[in-house]
Amino acid sequence: MNIKKVDHIEMNVADVEKSKDFFINKLGFKLHSVIPNEGVFVCSGDALIGLFNAKAVGFTHIAFTVDDVEKAQEELIAKGLEFRRKPMVNAGTGRMITGLKDPDGNNWQLAKQVQKGAAEV
Repeated sequence: MNIKKVDHIEMNVADVEKSKDFFINKLGFKLHSVIPNEGVFVCSGDALIGLFNAKAVGFTHIAFTVDDVEKAQEELIAKGLEFRRKPMVNAGTGRMITGLKDPDGNNWQLAKQVQKGAAEV
């Protein structure tokens, strides 16, 4: 078996509409599908994310590949988003990364491979 990419991600959120707004109006996702009285799926390129109402919310983080991490961060700051730090290269993975939080406090990363990582096999 050879896994090639993430197929989809499902996460629990406190407010589906608030989270849907974050993905669609801030990050540029499109509405993919609606599960009545439960949640929605949003998509961008090959990324598919399910947002479902729940009292317990959260996950560690999910990273999205972007063409230019610094430019993407600047664009999102202009849309009112806050980041935990300036973009930096993770020596272990060789990826330039930066992190932000959504309306529920979940962690997200923007990433781009910029060099061979020290942890790569």
